[in-house]
Amino acid sequence: MDDNNALENTIEERKGFFSKKVAIFLYGLLLVLLSVIPFFNLDGLSSFLLYVFAYCFGVYTYLILVLLALLGLYLIVARKLPKLKLNFAYLGFIFLILYACIVSSYKIPGLTIADFPHMFNDAVSSISSNLKLNSVLDIGELSGGFLGYMFGSIFVTGLGEIGTLIFCILFLLIGSVLIIRRPIIALCVFLRDLSSKRKAKRTSKEEVIHEETIQSKVETSVDTTPSPILKTGVLFSDSSNLTSGVKIEQVEPSKTRTGLFHSEEQEEFKMSTSAPVSPFFKEYQLSKNRIENDKEKEESLKVNEEKAEMKKEDAINLDRAISPFASSTPLIREEDSRKEETEEKEKEKETIETEEKEEEIIQEEKQEEIKPEVKDMSFASKQPSPLSSSTLQASDEAIRPTKKEKPSPVNAVTKPFVFKKYPFPSISLLDDVNDYGKLAINQQAAQDKVDVINGVFYKLGIGAHVYDYTIGPSVTRFNIDREPGVKISEITNQDVLSECQVDLCGDMSVRIEGVVQGQKYAGIEVGNPSPMTVSFKEAFAEVMKSDDKLTFPLGKNISNKIITASLNDMPHLLIAGTTGSGKSVFVHSILMSLIMRNYPDELKLILIDPKKVEFVHYLNIPHLYCPISDSVVDSVAILKKLCAEMERRYTILSRYSLTKLQSYHKLCKERPELENLPFIVCVIDEFADLMGQDPKNVESYTQRLAQKARAAGIYLIIATQRPTVKVITGTIKSNIPARVSLYLPSGVDSRTILDEIGAETLLGHGDLLARIPALKSIVRLQSAFVTDEDMSRVVSYLKQQCAPQFNPEFLNFETSNEEGGEGGDDSAHRSSGFDDELYPDIKRFVIENHVASTSFLQRKFSIGYSRAASLLDALEEDGVIRTVGANNRKEVVATSDDDIDID
Repeated sequence: MDDNNALENTIEERKGFFSKKVAIFLYGLLLVLLSVIPFFNLDGLSSFLLYVFAYCFGVYTYLILVLLALLGLYLIVARKLPKLKLNFAYLGFIFLILYACIVSSYKIPGLTIADFPHMFNDAVSSISSNLKLNSVLDIGELSGGFLGYMFGSIFVTGLGEIGTLIFCILFLLIGSVLIIRRPIIALCVFLRDLSSKRKAKRTSKEEVIHEETIQSKVETSVDTTPSPILKTGVLFSDSSNLTSGVKIEQVEPSKTRTGLFHSEEQEEFKMSTSAPVSPFFKEYQLSKNRIENDKEKEESLKVNEEKAEMKKEDAINLDRAISPFASSTPLIREEDSRKEETEEKEKEKETIETEEKEEEIIQEEKQEEIKPEVKDMSFASKQPSPLSSSTLQASDEAIRPTKKEKPSPVNAVTKPFVFKKYPFPSISLLDDVNDYGKLAINQQAAQDKVDVINGVFYKLGIGAHVYDYTIGPSVTRFNIDREPGVKISEITNQDVLSECQVDLCGDMSVRIEGVVQGQKYAGIEVGNPSPMTVSFKEAFAEVMKSDDKLTFPLGKNISNKIITASLNDMPHLLIAGTTGSGKSVFVHSILMSLIMRNYPDELKLILIDPKKVEFVHYLNIPHLYCPISDSVVDSVAILKKLCAEMERRYTILSRYSLTKLQSYHKLCKERPELENLPFIVCVIDEFADLMGQDPKNVESYTQRLAQKARAAGIYLIIATQRPTVKVITGTIKSNIPARVSLYLPSGVDSRTILDEIGAETLLGHGDLLARIPALKSIVRLQSAFVTDEDMSRVVSYLKQQCAPQFNPEFLNFETSNEEGGEGGDDSAHRSSGFDDELYPDIKRFVIENHVASTSFLQRKFSIGYSRAASLLDALEEDGVIRTVGANNRKEVVATSDDDIDID
């Protein structure tokens, strides 16, 4: 019976064991499936699981899935649960999890405990719809997921952004130390044992060496002990026969007089000559050493004499005590004693010779170092005395000849101004934008518009429907999926556009995009009822990630991604937009990005502001190349001088066999003596005003700059409200491929800028279409919004760092205003150049030199552009010169004074 019961118990135990293993296996299989299913492209369960993981963990979704898969594989293979023992390692993992959650979300603008649920819901809504993610790549928008938002809001609210960062670093350090605590302790123990073993080996070696040295000293003392001197000069070789009552004094051979003097004097001489001191200090030091050595000689001689007398007395006593045995002792060490005496004499001679050599060396050094001009000769004749080092140095400086510095001349050439390297303006100077709550409104409106658009397709009999939608800052794009056999032209038909506008209550912002870049769907863009603002702070944070300092933000696209561009890639930019479209704000975002990332010696700005109010914020900033121009005449002169500067830069580049300014900057780092050539960005706010008053010259100079200025580091940014064909000519447009269009009143203006319609459907307030060569297609963006407070804070910070340094070559156009009067155009106040007092001189000069040009007259007579142009017009009316060729070149007709009366 007992055997049967035992058998039944073992069977039940095995059944329980196998059932437990099977359960663990199933748990592992379930974890593996949960971690693998989200990677499959299934519309149902996989998308829902991915949504759940992204909701909870955000950017760490894939890391969590991999960890779950590893845990499941462990359970499948091991068939047992991992042993969990509470120790410091698990506490370290907790600290690292806190660090990961906080660091992924603490930099979100405006994150607080009160607002984090709304903010997180807005973030989830922007990347998902119907519990499904729009794109796997959008998971990064959720930061650390719900956990990250929660922990980040708690710490940011309680400690602030800086305090949260400090705690993140502490969590990272503490967690890492706790996890690797045991390896660190093991390493420390290993190093301690290793050092103790080395110390033990070292001490054992030292003990062995010490014992060997003691033994060798004992042996040498027995062998080299001098025997007592007898009356007859005979020495005993065996000391065992000596009487015990007699005391024998021994002298170690290492402490002889010559050995002491020679070694110590030589060491002191080395010490005294090693340091670079004055010759008087050397003489004093050596004289002091000689005195001390002489004293030691006398003392050692006295001691040796006393010891010699003691030895003689002892030897006499010994002679009396052992006289019976004297005849039997051999003469063993008499010759040794004589050798010692001769060696002592030789050492004394060597020491005397070394002293003489030292004196000769000192005399030679004194003759080399002491200059012929000596202010106080009595000091040199005095015997050196033991003085302090400070007085000796002072005396050494007194005898050295002093160089009289020549006073700098009054008209000496000063060094070029060098800008100091100051910290760039912080991003904290910029404001945040709070648009929370608008996303929920736009989400609800998008759901309603899906039914309207599907109804239009059904009404027109087109086999298409809205697949999903993406909510952007200003518009929502509805992705249209076509049935097989439906052409894109049926969706982009004008009937579809008109029906959508009518069914959406006359919404004129509807725009149809036949091909959406990066997707297989067509797109219908409809304006949001509550447009969301893109803060310049957010856009500038993205700009700072680029190494190119000429990068600026274009705006945020429909996928809520900041798009940036660089002037190096454009290289010029044409901007158009009516009043209220956001054109000026877009220009300000470009300027702010440039001055916040470049030093004044790296970037210069030329600002042309015919309206006189657009660039008032940038008055006297250190980045200005010349004063802000608000006169058309001065602006034309600036463009002409800029062309001359471009040609001058090309001459410099050709001198060093370079093709672009970036290569010249690299050369300047190797050769700092070269001229600094910063990048120049010329911004023209209202180009139509310039073209309206002087279209021929403005178009000519603009064309030259657009064609050639890129390699010279000169860039143009042209903005206008009226993009007509007369303002933006075909020549200008062909040389400026990068164009940005904000809201325009008609499709004709849109074609002038973008070569296609679409700008007339924009919403204004920063809603723009950009045709940039690097983007390969037209992109709809919402530009960053720069507030007046942002500009004021940044500009005031820059003004505190340094003052502006204008280029003198670009200041000559100011004289035209002074000569012409307050109006700024001297041609309006002077009927002609005949009344000018310089006209006779210039007329004679032109006839004699046979040269006539505005720039030539400006240089030779130091006059302004307008005055020189008026004088040339007078010479042409007088028949001295004439205009030839398409480029308006001036040719001198008169060949002598007889042809035309100069008076």
